[in-house]
Amino acid sequence: MHCAQKGQQSMNTNRIHRTVLLAAFSIILAAIGLWSTPLHAEEFGKAGVTLDSSKRNRYVIEDKVSDPHIVQRAPIFDNAPFLKLRKGDKLVRAKGWSKGGKGEKPQVNEFESYFLLNGGKYYRLDWGGVQRNKKPVLLSADQSLLFDWDVSLANAKLLVKIDKNQFGESIIAKKFVNLKNALRKDFPNTLRDVGFVKINAPRLQGKGKTRRVIFQGLNFSRFTKTVFQYQLEVGNGIQIYYSKKLIVGPRRVLPEEFEAYKGNGYPNDRGSYTPDPARAAKARAAFNRMEKFRAIVNKFLAQPPWGEG
Repeated sequence: MHCAQKGQQSMNTNRIHRTVLLAAFSIILAAIGLWSTPLHAEEFGKAGVTLDSSKRNRYVIEDKVSDPHIVQRAPIFDNAPFLKLRKGDKLVRAKGWSKGGKGEKPQVNEFESYFLLNGGKYYRLDWGGVQRNKKPVLLSADQSLLFDWDVSLANAKLLVKIDKNQFGESIIAKKFVNLKNALRKDFPNTLRDVGFVKINAPRLQGKGKTRRVIFQGLNFSRFTKTVFQYQLEVGNGIQIYYSKKLIVGPRRVLPEEFEAYKGNGYPNDRGSYTPDPARAAKARAAFNRMEKFRAIVNKFLAQPPWGEG
């Protein structure tokens, strides 16, 4: 995530760059980041380029695998049939290793998983239905960065659909003004003066290696209690995410702040406790206010609420 401020009309911009440590990817992303103009400059500003592939690499590279064997499969993913192996890469099936917890010895996993073999390294793939020999499906759109694909509007929509709930629940743009009006009476301090909010339809931009599809929309995060505008750019080796806060609701309050806890008896349990009555009352009031805010927002979501968050 990257934050930048520019001039009196500056704003916080969050850029999430999710990449893999392949030299070609870094070159492409660096070139795009220098001239890309997400939405409008006065809305999102111009953030500097941040390339941090190491975090993503540490997550997906397997330290050790057992009994690797090459798999011939086309398409690789049934729900993203346009993804193809890059030249020299291999699709491998193998058993990964569980490092184990404190005092436990590493051991081979019982079930096989799928990996992408690139440059002598095994990149663990997020698959669905592997253990029971069901048709494998891609579970994380991030992993498209490991593959080649023809950038088209249709393919990009299939890719984004995989992570449709990753950033929050959708809000229809034309209802945003109505949402602000509904919050104005009891939650005026949550509203930000952002002017007219315009959401463009998905579109193609760029040519060749810089070709990408741009998506825009409004989402609500139950975890941060925030309504935000987003822009997602996806392409071959490209995933860049921008967000801008429009409504910032009350802080997230958990029942643990005002309810007594008896403990569960497990070794790592924090033990039973009873919260201070004054603090508990204040926390319960804050919880009820948070719930009221969320109930209002729920009326304007484009899809049903999906539980606590």
